[in-house]
Amino acid sequence: MKFFTSTKSNKNGFTLIELLVSIAIIGVLAAIVISSLSNSRAKARDGKRISDTKQMQLALEGYFDNCAQYPPFSSLSVLVSGGTCPNGTTPVGSFLPAMPKDPITAANYAYVPTPSGCSSSCSAFTLSAQLEQYSPELANDASSTNNAQFIYDVKGP
Repeated sequence: MKFFTSTKSNKNGFTLIELLVSIAIIGVLAAIVISSLSNSRAKARDGKRISDTKQMQLALEGYFDNCAQYPPFSSLSVLVSGGTCPNGTTPVGSFLPAMPKDPITAANYAYVPTPSGCSSSCSAFTLSAQLEQYSPELANDASSTNNAQFIYDVKGP
């Protein structure tokens, strides 16, 4: 009786080096994707800030149409709750379902009626939001400060 032995190796699978190389490649690709996603998220948050300030601008213009002035700083909540004009004559409905807030800090956007500190006869306003990234498309609206923060301003009228 003769036994036959085979010299052919039945090696199935990968070597340790092949596995480490493929894991390293996947890690590099994942790092690239994650960094591009964080950039996209910042752009999306900036887009929300711009959209919120534009929505507030429209609400302020609606208030102005009803009351012939912009609300004083302390009365900005009238855009959501409704009420009466400062002169007490025209009833004002709500112009916003809720006051927009910054997507990261949940703080209100900066609203400054002018002339500064007006309690009545506010004839203009500035509404500001701090952006995370500079966008050349917003060069006319965004102003840079010394510490590389970008402020998006909406002015009325």
